[in-house]
Amino acid sequence: MKLFKLFFASMLAVVMTSCLGDPNNTITQDFSPYCLSYVYDTTTGDNVVTSGATYQLVNNIDKGTIDIDISGVKMPDGTYIAFDVKGTRYSYNDQGAMTLYVPSTSFLAGGATRSVTDLRMEYYSRYLGNQSFPMLLLSYMIDSRYFVRVIYSPAYYWGTTTVTDQDGNVFTNTDQTSFYGVQFDVDTKKASFAAIGAKFAQGMPSLNMVFKDIDYTLDYSGYKLTKAELTPTIGDTPYPSYKITDFKMEGYWGGVQYVSFTCTIDTERLKGTYRVESALQIIPANTSNQ
Repeated sequence: MKLFKLFFASMLAVVMTSCLGDPNNTITQDFSPYCLSYVYDTTTGDNVVTSGATYQLVNNIDKGTIDIDISGVKMPDGTYIAFDVKGTRYSYNDQGAMTLYVPSTSFLAGGATRSVTDLRMEYYSRYLGNQSFPMLLLSYMIDSRYFVRVIYSPAYYWGTTTVTDQDGNVFTNTDQTSFYGVQFDVDTKKASFAAIGAKFAQGMPSLNMVFKDIDYTLDYSGYKLTKAELTPTIGDTPYPSYKITDFKMEGYWGGVQYVSFTCTIDTERLKGTYRVESALQIIPANTSNQ
């Protein structure tokens, strides 16, 4: 599947099953294809980022509880862990996210008891019109030593984009149909960035652009993307007439994502240099989380 299609496939692809005829009315959601696991050893400083772990939520609507099933999480020493948390009551935060907190629990592995502490979850079932954009934030500690953060990829964000042209004129785009996505590839160690419905000038048509092969670093608090120069693709076709330079993105898990770059446009319809800056959020104004 093409990279651009992968961004759009994730919008509705979270597997959801329900048991509405069951007296225990439940909805099961499988986030596994979109979750990376970042594990940090607080003793040695080692870390590992992997894909392939299983993350499932089972929401018992009648009881107001969630089961979390986790397996296949690779630790820095090469071993894998699996555990579940059953029947935890959830609530909602002021942004409409379903939240829960588990102070401590334990599981057996290899005949030994291992601890799970400070498990925190936020689940955003975001919608833009009829389109779904789920977001899962999850973190926990293993044996009071290994900090684990689940990284949702690709993740989508909204916000205000401010564009300044070569003459100092400012164009502001607050249209919520324009938004951005970031996707991490743990195998290539590269990230991709999508500007969906991008519009950097009054006369520019709204475009769906993907910036590929961007260097990135990440840790337990957030990530950084940098690329000196790149050519965006539109519908899998490179567009050198929209050259991108000085691309930077710095984000914080669950917080603000800052994006900046320069777009030099050289087309028959539009020419100019535009400095693009955005501050993005999980839940911006006018975007529902229902």
